[in-house]
Amino acid sequence: MKKRELSILVKTIFPNLREWQFKTSDLTEYPRALYWGYVRSTVRASGMAYEKTETVQVSIFSLIPDEPLVDLFEDLMLENGINPEIYVEFNENDKIFHYYAGVNCDR
Repeated sequence: MKKRELSILVKTIFPNLREWQFKTSDLTEYPRALYWGYVRSTVRASGMAYEKTETVQVSIFSLIPDEPLVDLFEDLMLENGINPEIYVEFNENDKIFHYYAGVNCDR
């Protein structure tokens, strides 16, 4: 799956999904989601590029713990052959829960 295909899937749950940063108009919407590539890798065989991948982080921001849309995101990934590890952290200053997962994509 390529990063663009991943974004199309995630937009079925988070229509306000953005790449890299939110628009100002998104900042009052919860839950909301971002994605971006953060690791680019190339597997080489016999001196030639064999496989190119990009690890994409999908971040979901919510005002509540145990956000139900995170469960939908996880189910969607599983249905598409991706077994994500979803991490959660709480930003005490903003009172926002941040769920995030890395997804390996082809590039």
